[in-house]
Amino acid sequence: MADVDRGVGKCEENHTGSYGYPTRPEEPYDFCSQCGKPMVWECPKCKAPLPADSAELISARFCRECGAPISPRKRTSDLAGAVRASKMEPRIGLEPMTCGLGNRCSVLLSYRGLHKR
Repeated sequence: MADVDRGVGKCEENHTGSYGYPTRPEEPYDFCSQCGKPMVWECPKCKAPLPADSAELISARFCRECGAPISPRKRTSDLAGAVRASKMEPRIGLEPMTCGLGNRCSVLLSYRGLHKR
């Protein structure tokens, strides 16, 4: 029996994939079928394979061999989006009902930056 090339990988959104196994593609594919982002099949720095255990593969963020980040995801862009969201306009109106308060409505939203004159 010939030795089959097999591997597991994931995209920057943490969707996993594999190749070389029964019912799977024979070759590694470039893009995730769930989100369209690039797939990572090995450590970009040292070329070590990603963990074959599915639970470890999902949680792995760094290479076991060299410690380099596995995913090309940029954390700074996530932080920039959060900063932009925090500078949104003040909320106005009532909050939706909150579970656990029975038939009573929850408190008013905070009116940040909104002053009556």
